[in-house]
Amino acid sequence: PGGRTGLSDRSVFHSCRALASQPDSPAVPGTALFVEDYLSKSVASDLVRKLEQLGEPCAVTQGCTWWRLEQLVAEVQRGDWGAMSWGTEDARWWLSVRSKLTTRTLWRRALARLTAATQK
Repeated sequence: PGGRTGLSDRSVFHSCRALASQPDSPAVPGTALFVEDYLSKSVASDLVRKLEQLGEPCAVTQGCTWWRLEQLVAEVQRGDWGAMSWGTEDARWWLSVRSKLTTRTLWRRALARLTAATQK
């Protein structure tokens, strides 16, 4: 599924405003979750090293896919996608456990955490 891919690109998710390329534009408005995207492997590694030196949690992902708007709308209408809201605390949790869990376990726990929060 999806459209054009950028398999060599890296994205670094972090919560360090001082190292954010756009400190006034977090990835999720109202949070301290920033993303530096379309990075080469070496630039991403340098950023991760700086974040680790500051004791800041971060997560690196490789590759990306773009969807045509019409395709994404159709997939949302079909129920292939869903969206849940999360804040700074959830973002920091995700960043702190990202490197310790498999991707499948990470997203299962994140979904369980968000579902539990919405049922309160």
